Amino acid sequence: MMRPELRTPRPRDTAQVLACALAGVASVLCESVFALARGGELVTTYLGACALLVVGGSLAFGLVAALVRLPTTLALIAWVATAGWLLHGVLALPVLALAAALVAWLVRRAPPHALVQGLLAGGVLSLSSLLAPWLTVVIAAGKLTPGQAALARHAVVFGALSLGLAWLASRPFARRSVAMTSLATLAVLLALAASPLAWRASSRVDAAPLTASSPSGASRENVLLIVLDTVRADHTSLYGYERETTPELARWLARRPGAVRYQQAYSNSSWTVPAHATLLTGQLPSVHGADYSGQKKEATFGLGLFPDVPSLVEGMRANGRATFAVFANPWLREARGLSRGFQSYEWIGPNATLQPLGERVRALVAPSLRAEDVKPYAGGERVSARLLERLADAGEGPFFGLVNFMDAHGPHIALDGVAGTFGPTSVFDPTTPVMLANDADRNLRLMARYDEQILRLDARVGELFGELERLGRLDDTWVIVLGDHGEAFGEHGITDHGTAVFEELVRVPQLIFPPRGATLPSTGGPVSPLDVAATLAALTGVEYRGPGRDLRTLDADGPVRVQHGAAPFRVARHGALAGRDMRAVVRWPWKLVLLGDEARLYDLATDPGETRDLAAERRELVQELTPLLPERMLRSAPLQPASGGDPGSAGEPAANADLLNQLGY
Repeated sequence: MMRPELRTPRPRDTAQVLACALAGVASVLCESVFALARGGELVTTYLGACALLVVGGSLAFGLVAALVRLPTTLALIAWVATAGWLLHGVLALPVLALAAALVAWLVRRAPPHALVQGLLAGGVLSLSSLLAPWLTVVIAAGKLTPGQAALARHAVVFGALSLGLAWLASRPFARRSVAMTSLATLAVLLALAASPLAWRASSRVDAAPLTASSPSGASRENVLLIVLDTVRADHTSLYGYERETTPELARWLARRPGAVRYQQAYSNSSWTVPAHATLLTGQLPSVHGADYSGQKKEATFGLGLFPDVPSLVEGMRANGRATFAVFANPWLREARGLSRGFQSYEWIGPNATLQPLGERVRALVAPSLRAEDVKPYAGGERVSARLLERLADAGEGPFFGLVNFMDAHGPHIALDGVAGTFGPTSVFDPTTPVMLANDADRNLRLMARYDEQILRLDARVGELFGELERLGRLDDTWVIVLGDHGEAFGEHGITDHGTAVFEELVRVPQLIFPPRGATLPSTGGPVSPLDVAATLAALTGVEYRGPGRDLRTLDADGPVRVQHGAAPFRVARHGALAGRDMRAVVRWPWKLVLLGDEARLYDLATDPGETRDLAAERRELVQELTPLLPERMLRSAPLQPASGGDPGSAGEPAANADLLNQLGY
């Protein structure tokens, strides 16, 4: 009995190969044009990686079709069904195969050329997925799940668009020249990809001009607040970490006379919005209201400040100071009220991605390949560049600037220049978030990536300091550098952030670089953003009635207070403690934590990891510290409708929610 031999494609079999390859090419081109039409920035390295995977995979698909002698039309139907499966799951195989087969049957008497069919298959597959959301009103969820409704919308748009374009491409005038028809088909597909519909999704916030006058009763010195999002103190070498993660900050701290590092610095919250709100108002979360406080997940996207809580920035602007913010974290755009008082409040959005197919293939085949190009936030180099532009716009007048760098935030991925510094890495590493379901080894690898992200962020901040020095700004500017919260990797049975009040989440770096000639007292006691806010108010001549202390005149060590509003929807992924209201007070070296009504006491001097609860042994100390605890987080500020007067409300709610979901919220 003879063994069957694999056959090689003959010249007449190349139609399947070319048609499938062109399907991949059309898909990549349409997705690229659509991304650019939305106002995004496509990184060439990322685009090249996705194109290689999609076109290469399509070419291999066509080669297999040729080897098994599958007719070109059937090969493209199979290609469409397979791509649909990648996008929607196994249910898409029969649904999109049926839609493609129906189109092929309707134009069977005079089908377009095989190469034109390939362009239509790939281009329409991607376009129909991108444009399908506009059918939301027609095909609502009803009895369908959201995933099934999305597939139904995709199939309807795919069928209608394919049929119309295939019919045009099969007309006698279009069959006279394959080359011209192919070019015309591609031009129509790209025109649809660049249609005005795509521009509706653009959500950038325009920058406003900056003006300043001579503020009365306040220093003309500038103030720049640099927030290192998601950086915990004990993972910086500046605070004794064994990995060298912050050499640049250490170098600038040594270079600048009068610069102060606060050894025991704490955030008053464990996640971005309440921490920034405290910085800008000088009030605890229970007062300003910008926290979860037990809300459902869908409600958190409308949280913000209580309307009657003033922002210090409003006072700075009233005093004639130019005010601007440049930030990468989309939460700062989403939360209501944080933009009060800022003349310019700019969110620097993430790079564009190839959606739906290109990014899906990359994420499936090699999730860590060029992952930094598609992070759901802008990198530090883009944020720094925009900040320097705003500094130039501010001119000679006094300014207050806020910049938020998000480079250390999850997803924790390999980055150019530092990948592999603290542990092995591979392009095949999954980019899963830090969560309890991960095994210990996975979270250790994510910790290595986190440390590398801090190292890269440190380099960016060092470069920014170099530019500030070159521009002469360091000599007339108070530069305050601090973290807004930390990141947990399984300590105390929790992961991520916004989940508890333990050290890994609330102890952060805090540095102040005063202008030349100014000095600060040193303190070994705890400090917090409340104290930073009080200092900002004093520097800028703003009336302040809050619990913070001016760090320029601090002569005694006082307690710091921390609050965590319950986030029940984070329990499944990040630990049961996330769903409990928590309060803490630190009066060095003691820390009292209240979980509901359960008290825990820790001696941070001997037990910085908070592993030994001393509450039962030191009941008198618990009683002494209890009155110092902050009040309970009983409620958040009421949800506020989007307002054109609040730059923080810019953007489409669905797009905002999707972006925040990518960040793990």
